[in-house]
Amino acid sequence: MLMPAAAEDATIIDSAKFRSSSRLPNLTYFDKTTGTSIWRCSQPGVGVLGTRSQGDERLLMLIGQCNGNPKNVHSTTLIHDSRPFMNAMSNRARGGGYEDCGAGAKYPNCKIKFADIDNIHEVTKVYNKLITLGFQEKAKDAQTWMKELDKTDYRWMLQMVLIGTNDVIDAMTKEPYENVIVHCSDGWDRTSQICSLVQLMLDPYFRTIEGFKVLIEKDWLSFGHMFGRRCGHFSATDTGNRSQVFI
Repeated sequence: MLMPAAAEDATIIDSAKFRSSSRLPNLTYFDKTTGTSIWRCSQPGVGVLGTRSQGDERLLMLIGQCNGNPKNVHSTTLIHDSRPFMNAMSNRARGGGYEDCGAGAKYPNCKIKFADIDNIHEVTKVYNKLITLGFQEKAKDAQTWMKELDKTDYRWMLQMVLIGTNDVIDAMTKEPYENVIVHCSDGWDRTSQICSLVQLMLDPYFRTIEGFKVLIEKDWLSFGHMFGRRCGHFSATDTGNRSQVFI
């Protein structure tokens, strides 16, 4: 686990207590070219009462100050919330939520952007439609097949993931060259998608066989993506946790 050098133990512990499953912000990638970095975590425990955490607020401030690009004079940070805004809102009723950002807010050095990427259950629905279409025996002309493909929403789902990836890349590589904090609800599905795709696009090392293996181990396995449950390896009846997120 890599933290800002100025982060005290009490700050780190307080942030961990505030984040879902104690998944506090943690460095996953540093871009040598721009001096910016990607940090990943789970959602904050804001809840309906707007609970605060001084440790979490300080940690996000310190993450902004870790920016090595001289053009980021105000230490601003982008929080990339991979969920649709309405999903993030509904999570507040269950003790989760999203960061209050901007001038005069709890996280004044941050701004937040929602990516509108669907959760694991929607991914499964769309993927099943795609499989059904792919195994149809009746031959169709290309134009008809493409129209039916669009009805599955599979290309739309991929588009949302790639747009979110591009938003993170823009924040890191264009002025004011911001550090980015990526999270969804638990920080192990959509968060892994975005973080790994950004690194594939920014760093040629991760486009090698060795680098791709490192990327899977780092941003999927080590950060808690539940391959066993998502692939249905543990139980034939545990279908509620199955999802083709990695695919």
